[in-house]
Amino acid sequence: MPAIRRRRPARVVRRLHVTEKDFMHQVMDLAKLYNYLIYHTHNSQRSQPGYPDLCLVRPGRLVFLECKTEMGTLTPHQAMWLAVLNDSVPGVHALCVRPSDWDQLVEWLR
Repeated sequence: MPAIRRRRPARVVRRLHVTEKDFMHQVMDLAKLYNYLIYHTHNSQRSQPGYPDLCLVRPGRLVFLECKTEMGTLTPHQAMWLAVLNDSVPGVHALCVRPSDWDQLVEWLR
């Protein structure tokens, strides 16, 4: 009778090398899980430059997120939008998020 090989449990490896689009869709799925309404401009060619990728809303929370890869950088327009949104209205949160921020994002959106 042949020996039975035991398989080691698979290591969970977080994918930090995802595209911005894939990461944004993961964030959208997370937001749906926590009952946020989600707005995303699918074609931004006629929109104001730098407007955040996602607007998330649920009672008592308004969140704007700019999704970036680990190496992605904010444009000056994106940085301006996030700063103005954070400074203009109390209770509004505007952030740049990356795949490495995932655990914080899960807690924060909860």
